[in-house]
Amino acid sequence: MTNRRIFEPRYLTATFLKYLVILAAGILEFLVLKRIIGEVFPDELAQILSLIGVLISIYPGNNFLERFLERFVEKEKSSNELALQRIYDLGKEHPDEELNKARFQEILMEWAGTDRAAFFMPAEEFLEYEEIKLAISSNELNHLIEHGWESYESLERVRETGATKGLKSFMEEHNFRIMLVVLEDKEQNVAFMTGLGPRGSKNPYTYSDGQTLKLLCESFRPLLEHSQIVRQVRNSEQLASVGLLAASLAHEIRNPLVAIKTFFQLLPVRYNEPSFREEFSAIIQEEVARIEDLSQSLLDSSKPSVGTMTPISLKDVGSAALDLV
Repeated sequence: MTNRRIFEPRYLTATFLKYLVILAAGILEFLVLKRIIGEVFPDELAQILSLIGVLISIYPGNNFLERFLERFVEKEKSSNELALQRIYDLGKEHPDEELNKARFQEILMEWAGTDRAAFFMPAEEFLEYEEIKLAISSNELNHLIEHGWESYESLERVRETGATKGLKSFMEEHNFRIMLVVLEDKEQNVAFMTGLGPRGSKNPYTYSDGQTLKLLCESFRPLLEHSQIVRQVRNSEQLASVGLLAASLAHEIRNPLVAIKTFFQLLPVRYNEPSFREEFSAIIQEEVARIEDLSQSLLDSSKPSVGTMTPISLKDVGSAALDLV
């Protein structure tokens, strides 16, 4: 059974040096103690006492080197914490879905030290990012769902199957070195998938990198879901506003049309009355102008404007209403 964990070279080198230093220091301490103690005690007893002294000093020496090792990899820990803090800060900002996705990609690129971060979203039967697509029903995606994430190096260390071969080819084609999928529920519906390009340092993505990337993506998932809910609510509000606007507009247009229709019905009967023709001509012009004003108001509603208030005569409004009765 192949172990999928890939140790980071920096951490592996530090661990090797730690035990090498412990071994060298132990041998040197043994030789020094043996020489000093050998002047007082027999040779065999001096060797035993020297060995006891070395064993006693190993524990504090190991603790000292462990602290040194922690400082050696402290930079990696601080970068992980910074990435998590930046994702947390996203939740305090304006919940725009596209803006959040773009900023999350920036966080991943800075964390990984790469200039490429793809963010795939479900779209019908595919996961899509720009022009790149991966079928939701594909064996490659099913493999990712099963394992959570895969790096290019980890795929080279496992037994090759159709899914691993296809996923490796996909990563080679689109210049990804690690890919991870995040699920939105227990039914294995995909929330999103991300892929990162090669690092500028040329270092491979390790097992700890994969686990950290998983933590970052899982931390971002609730923010993405929240921004999607906000978008859906806004779309619903916009549709409701459009429906209300359409109903109001239909009512406002219907009123002048009723007046025009009424006068056209009376026209054959009262055409010979000069006063009726004058009144008919004036009202028709007013009602047509009213419809034009409504159309212009609809066009202006898409532009920002500042409302103005002007005084009107209630007598004129009442007289105009009586003319329509």
